[in-house]
Amino acid sequence: MERKRFAYWMTPLILFLCLLGSAVYSAGQPEAANGKHQSALKGQYYLEDVVKIYVPSTYDVDQPIDNTPYVNKTLEKFSGMFGGATAVDGTGAWISDEEQLVKDKVTIVYSFAEDLDKKKI
Repeated sequence: MERKRFAYWMTPLILFLCLLGSAVYSAGQPEAANGKHQSALKGQYYLEDVVKIYVPSTYDVDQPIDNTPYVNKTLEKFSGMFGGATAVDGTGAWISDEEQLVKDKVTIVYSFAEDLDKKKI
């Protein structure tokens, strides 16, 4: 009998605390509750266009190469064109003529740009 009374009182209390926590959280962030986007970078530039080049580390399907000089040249070129660039390692894949999946280590070099058009490239 004691357990039933405990559960009877605890269930509404837990529900009340959850609702109270939800109300406090949403009241503390009024812009998020209204659907407005908050940003820690308020007043900073927003660059919506991105340019990427995937630099492979193999030649002729299975011949490994050192792609470092190509990555460095791409970083230099992108930095000159767009003010900066980033390079990250990744894995690319494609289907060969023999219908086999071929995986390749790649380096992705990318830059963000504002109002990208053919004149800027």
